[in-house]
Amino acid sequence: MLLLVFQSETRITAPKRSEMSDEDFLSWLTSVGGTPAELLRNPDVLKLFLPSLRADLHVVENFRSDRPGAPFLSCPVTCFDGKQDVPHDLQAWKDVTSGDFTVKMLDGSHFYLKEPQNEKIILDYITKQLETTGMDYL
Repeated sequence: MLLLVFQSETRITAPKRSEMSDEDFLSWLTSVGGTPAELLRNPDVLKLFLPSLRADLHVVENFRSDRPGAPFLSCPVTCFDGKQDVPHDLQAWKDVTSGDFTVKMLDGSHFYLKEPQNEKIILDYITKQLETTGMDYL
């Protein structure tokens, strides 16, 4: 089995962005990038999508998981993250596996997965892992 994690930290504490005022929330969305400015200036688009964005953030902000007392995976776990993104507690993911654990930091911020060079790095990594990892469970 191969487990690759493309997400933020295991949430222990985080600011409640989902509870920000509309003005602050839009300011934060603009600063994070990844959303075209013309969409963030369109009241009809905001009326349609802000509730969904807030709901998504609410789930992320409020999800809690106790660290396992013992690993529940035996496969290798690799976490990817953007070097210029806010720091995340990715090391907590090593507690879920008795297998190898690695963190790969890629150029970019929150939307590092959208960078073409990172797409190639990740696809090459996955391909290599699939070629060299035993697939006896299939």
